Amino acid sequence: MGRIRIRAFVATVVLSTMLALPGPLVQSAAAVQDATPVAGDAGEGSVLLFAAPGMRSDLVESFATEGALPAMSVMLTSGTSADGGLL
Repeated sequence: MGRIRIRAFVATVVLSTMLALPGPLVQSAAAVQDATPVAGDAGEGSVLLFAAPGMRSDLVESFATEGALPAMSVMLTSGTSADGGLL
């Protein structure tokens, strides 16, 4: 009789936890989606976001100029870069 009560208790705790978790997760995801800004002139073009922690932009630019990094050279000439040493 004791085992049945323990199993019922465990099943109740697991079920209540499973039912309680999706609500806050979905609400936070919806809040993040609502907070995402949308540009007024957003087009249909492709976007590439590239991040390389620890990469020095001055070295990338010099290697791209020398031809050692042809893909980065294309990205530097036809892409956009940020101020402050960010490519």
